[in-house]
Amino acid sequence: STKSNNNNNNHNNHNNHNMPNINTNKKATSHKQRLSVKQANDIATRQSMQARRTEWTNRIRKTKKSHVLSLKRKFYTTTTTTTPALNLPQTTTTMIQTQTQKQTPFQSTSETHPVTLKLSDIANAYLKNPQNDACLATLQEALAKQQSNLLLQPQALSDPLAFSNQLAHALTTQSQSILAAQVLTNLAATEPSPQSPHTSYYGSQPLSWCSVISESNCLQVFHHILTSHTTPQLIQQVCWALGNLAGDSQASRDNLLSLNFIPPIVHVCKNALLHHSPSLLRNAAWALSNLARGVTTTAASFCGPSLLTPDILFQMLLSPERFHTTDNNTAVSWWDVSQEAMWIVAYLTAKEDHIVDYFCETMANNLSFSAKANSTVQLCEAVASRLGQAVRTINHQDTFSSKEAQKAIRMVIPCIRAVGNIATANDGKYLDALLGAHSNSITYSLASLVEMGSFPSSISHTDIATIATEAAWASGTLLCDAGLENHVSTKLAAPTLIPKLCACIYTGYAKIDLQREALTALWNCAAAPPRADTQTMGAVWSTRGIRDGFLLEMLNSHPNMIRSLVGLLVNIDMDVVLYSLQLVNGMLRRLDDTTSVRQQFSSFHGVEALEAICDQASSIGHYGDTWQGEPAPAADIAADLIDDLFPDDHDLGGNHEDMQDVIPSATGDAFMFGLNSQH
Repeated sequence: STKSNNNNNNHNNHNNHNMPNINTNKKATSHKQRLSVKQANDIATRQSMQARRTEWTNRIRKTKKSHVLSLKRKFYTTTTTTTPALNLPQTTTTMIQTQTQKQTPFQSTSETHPVTLKLSDIANAYLKNPQNDACLATLQEALAKQQSNLLLQPQALSDPLAFSNQLAHALTTQSQSILAAQVLTNLAATEPSPQSPHTSYYGSQPLSWCSVISESNCLQVFHHILTSHTTPQLIQQVCWALGNLAGDSQASRDNLLSLNFIPPIVHVCKNALLHHSPSLLRNAAWALSNLARGVTTTAASFCGPSLLTPDILFQMLLSPERFHTTDNNTAVSWWDVSQEAMWIVAYLTAKEDHIVDYFCETMANNLSFSAKANSTVQLCEAVASRLGQAVRTINHQDTFSSKEAQKAIRMVIPCIRAVGNIATANDGKYLDALLGAHSNSITYSLASLVEMGSFPSSISHTDIATIATEAAWASGTLLCDAGLENHVSTKLAAPTLIPKLCACIYTGYAKIDLQREALTALWNCAAAPPRADTQTMGAVWSTRGIRDGFLLEMLNSHPNMIRSLVGLLVNIDMDVVLYSLQLVNGMLRRLDDTTSVRQQFSSFHGVEALEAICDQASSIGHYGDTWQGEPAPAADIAADLIDDLFPDDHDLGGNHEDMQDVIPSATGDAFMFGLNSQH
């Protein structure tokens, strides 16, 4: 999340039409100036830094994996039924009876792996006698009880494809359809064994149940059930199985999308809303969210009049307020439905920008989300409400490990993703709506979550550290336009978020991932806003006073701020080094009382840290990369600081003009810097 978030040239090809126009026919000035060697180097350095920012933004927005959502879910039987004998070998029958009586997870304690043999014997027995309902029921019960997802592998069966086709046929029978769907759900949740004989030294992929099921007739039968069946329990189980398949890999998702599974799943969502069935709707929404994952999946295939409309999505997001019923036989609530709908929002808004327009602009004329609603974009109101409610729940819990806190954490993650995606879409078009939604609650919610990451308790709670890191990233997306006069980012977001982000730097409790995102967000406040990139140089400099005020606030946030930044200059993560150095560079050059800042910097061995950055970059060129990231941009800035501000005689005087506020202007394929840029 950087200043280039809103001008991301490496976004999906669908976003090309949203890119700002660049004037390549600017008139030449009569006072041309030749670039010095140092200025030319600065041009190359800043061009490289901009490319790195774009790459980092893409990596965060597109490929960051969830630390909370489980991509695959097993089906667990809730009742124990008595089944007749299965006509299996005596040893196998004895093992089944023993495990059923104990009702404990299966354990493999010998080289023969009796659990694997037991499950494979049951599966092979069903393959030989497909009319045996008891055999299928026992297989499902055994699959539901197994503790590990690695116990029954396809290669353990004599013919796994034939077995999968037999289950596909069972889906069409009245007596076995539910059981077959449950078995397929649990098989799709099984991960391939790393010790599979199909895995070779050269890295060939092991055989998985998802690939076997995809090659069988199951998908065609699934599609038929969704489009023609009226049994809610069977449809719910099929959606569950499809969600597991979609969560397996991009290849599985592409296969399901090619078979046109989105329209029938959306149809299931509509019927579930109509009949007030949260269990069915939760499974269908979860299948859609897993299908929407991945960088190659386009959002356009999910949206349209006959597909996922803003009205359907909005009803799912609002379901906890609209409905107050729960399924009698399950623990699924409308809050679970809203959580899955929020994941759909998070994944789809991370893709084409025009999809954000599709959801936001269509929802703009809907009824107000709540009495506190003051935004014209109802999607922003829904996200703000869900995020605020979850944060309040977390704050009111005595421990982060409580059931209610964990439930709220699962809602927080997709809400944060949605905030960051909407904020960076279409050059920040919806920033005002986001920051004003639900009585400005998004900013305060993110500030509260970031603050949690700087507490000592965050060290032992991985979930809190994770959501604090995500919240810091989203904070950075809200601060991209900080510095523009009267902008909501300047008036609301920056004053609320800067103190909490600074605390992540100087408290010493925040993890390095959180510190990286906090540094990036703070640099967004200090660097020139992206909207100034296409304006005159006067417009760029007009924001300088406000941004210098942000730098001064960061410096004064704690007496150890400079000391903490110096400590981060020698970190192994070059993103941490780069953004720490950018902030130090701004404080040393741009503030009024730079002499005292330089003295503090020197007293904390900052010059030695700068020399270490230069030395490390030089050694990497000779001995290979030992840091995480490209050190050249940081090394150039460090060298400039040493040459300009810390010469050998330690002369702290001089009037050295800052170059970091100069914004590159594109002219064809070239970049020009300095006051000689053509505007």
